[in-house]
Amino acid sequence: MAEIGKQIREAWIRGMETIGSTANGIADSARYKVERLNLQNRSREILSGFGARAYALWKQGAAFPEELDRELRELDEVEKTLEAMEAERQAQARSSRMEPVTDESEAPTIEVAEPEEPEEPEEPEEPEEPEEPEEPEEPEEPAAPVYAAVVDVPVEEAGDEQA
Repeated sequence: MAEIGKQIREAWIRGMETIGSTANGIADSARYKVERLNLQNRSREILSGFGARAYALWKQGAAFPEELDRELRELDEVEKTLEAMEAERQAQARSSRMEPVTDESEAPTIEVAEPEEPEEPEEPEEPEEPEEPEEPEEPEEPAAPVYAAVVDVPVEEAGDEQA
């Protein structure tokens, strides 16, 4: 009997050791993945700001390899086009506020399509039954908060105490 107890104890200890080593492996794997994700995020942060810093340096006259210089020139052209578009838009907004449209041909027109009514098949007319006038519904009174339920007092008694 003592032999069986000893074998069970040893199996239990081996099982716990296996669980412990598995848990350590999972924890190590999780630490690795978290550290890797942190480094990847930091790398993305650095790269996202890199282009703006390189463009600012290029605008200040810094020299870059031909491939980067070509892309920076293209970026500069895009920036100038955007600035011109924004300036034109602001000028149009200023002029439209200062000069009211006097000629209707200059006014913007918006075409609105008339909704088409669906064709309904004609039905033979039935004599209308006189409708009974509906009685207006009385508005329901808002329910008063029942505080009596909190102290286990019947509602009628709570109303008498407040009066």
